[in-house]
Amino acid sequence: MAEPGRRRVTFVTPTFAGDLERFRLLRLSMRALGMDVPHVAVVQTEDLPLFQRATRQDPGVTLVASADVLAPQAEKARRRGSGRAPRRPLPLAKRALQAAPGWRWSMSGWQAQQLVKLGAGSVVDTDHWVSLDSDSVFLRPVSADAFFDDSGLLLLNRLTGPGPQQARAQQRSARLLGLDPALLDPSVYYVDVPVPLHRHVVSDLLSVVEQRSGVAWTVAFQTSRATEYMAYGLYAEHLDVPRRTAARRLDMSRLLYAYDSAAFPQELDDALANGVSLVMIHSLLAVPMSEVQAALARRWGRP
Repeated sequence: MAEPGRRRVTFVTPTFAGDLERFRLLRLSMRALGMDVPHVAVVQTEDLPLFQRATRQDPGVTLVASADVLAPQAEKARRRGSGRAPRRPLPLAKRALQAAPGWRWSMSGWQAQQLVKLGAGSVVDTDHWVSLDSDSVFLRPVSADAFFDDSGLLLLNRLTGPGPQQARAQQRSARLLGLDPALLDPSVYYVDVPVPLHRHVVSDLLSVVEQRSGVAWTVAFQTSRATEYMAYGLYAEHLDVPRRTAARRLDMSRLLYAYDSAAFPQELDDALANGVSLVMIHSLLAVPMSEVQAALARRWGRP
């Protein structure tokens, strides 16, 4: 049983200039719904001044530079890879060289955000944080209690039925942790939005990764191509003793795929009718953000 007062979380959003408009919509939804959960945005260092200007009238969010979360080597790699798409997998020998001290590795912004989600414990005050993407928008208020079971254990967002890409991520993440992929259920995955993370489970996970790999955890994740949520979920479910999380699907969000103005409001209404609290606005949504905001504003506060 968790101690009284321990059900506290911080929302953590890795973001950059290209997501500013969506991030502002996320913040607008939280204010409109009266949500008071602490929110930390980890912004690419070079974009921090832009976000500071944009959120000057929003005291509910704390801005942090990615340089304050990522180790210096990882921050340099992020800057070198800024603006690039994720690269094709490297041959094994070259990936091994990447792990060597002094290797000038680089990574995309997407890859850097994976590392930020695991490294966010250095900039949050709570023992639990919830990873929340910039393209998320709340339809209903969500409190910290939504991320804990009745006994006070933090929920582990466990899902089933992934495609081949998730199955490959499971295999790579399992090998990073020393787990035999053949002994795991290939239908299980832990990738969703939002994702609650336990400070001490993350800390122990990263320690195991460094002990097994012999390199910094940031390098180990890059060279192994393991993913943050899959590695966290596998560690929490199979290696964390005693168990500090409770495996259960959160099922509070939905990705909206509408590509035209006519279909988008109906998707919002369907989400509300099905009890969805959080939606993710697809990056290819062909609806102006002003229309998205207006449609959301008409629905905020609905039961």
